Amino acid sequence: LLPLMMMLAMLSCGFAGQQLACGAARTSSATFLKLPVSADALALGGNAVVHGNGLGAVTANPAVLGFIKQHEFQTSYGSHLEGYKLFNAAYGHRNAFMNAGLSITRLAADNFEGRDAQGAPTGGFGASDMALSLSAAKIFESLALGMSVKYIASAIENESASGVAVDAGLVFLGDKYAAYPCKLGLSIRNLGAPMKYINKSDPLPLTVSAALATTIAGFVDAGVNVSNNLTEKTFEFGVGMGFNLGNSLSLSGGLSRELGAAAVSGSMPFKLTSGIGFKVSNFMLNYGFAPMGELGNIQRMSV
Repeated sequence: LLPLMMMLAMLSCGFAGQQLACGAARTSSATFLKLPVSADALALGGNAVVHGNGLGAVTANPAVLGFIKQHEFQTSYGSHLEGYKLFNAAYGHRNAFMNAGLSITRLAADNFEGRDAQGAPTGGFGASDMALSLSAAKIFESLALGMSVKYIASAIENESASGVAVDAGLVFLGDKYAAYPCKLGLSIRNLGAPMKYINKSDPLPLTVSAALATTIAGFVDAGVNVSNNLTEKTFEFGVGMGFNLGNSLSLSGGLSRELGAAAVSGSMPFKLTSGIGFKVSNFMLNYGFAPMGELGNIQRMSV
């Protein structure tokens, strides 16, 4: 995995160099690939590269799959902007040699109103995006490596496009016996060929992310993350904190900001996120919330 990740890193740097040479930012396809899929990932300000919990963080960094302690199933559902609904289901299989995972993410809306060139109604139509991922991860003492291969499909009314992409990542574990044990995470996501709708091709949102998380006083998890979308030339940073109140209740919050020409307009200058979680034995329930100003609210529920 390590040589493959190094190769992916060099390829992503090459893609970045080509885009910098071209100057202007480009519009990307399959932008749903940038979304945090689980409630806790959303609540922590999108800081799932190293701070995520279980399978809900694999879409941000496949190396996180290496830390599951047993076979795990997780599903998430919630509202997104413009009437969209997001659904994710994932299964992680723990093995002494290497952990494996399978997940599906779907973002869809079916309440758009169609009109012809003269403005007359033509009936309603829908749009959907889907990603099916196969992941693998392994821990080598203090280093976890992971990789995902995913099939991506998008459809708007009668038009569709599809493609294949690769994610890779690592998590380095600091001294767990130190006063402030830390974790460092790196990931490269959405490395693949452009997707083509009719006669127009748009690249995938190639993103490089880094994150650092630490535990304070044994019950506070704090983290910071930065992400560079090389395709759209946007830069996002965020901070997140989780408070473990006993063995079953946790509260979390985050703050993130996106900069660049392609950043979402009409939203709040800083995106504030919050969440709550319950855990009993092997069962976990999380809720995440993010207000987006005039664009509405984002919500996630994960089990």
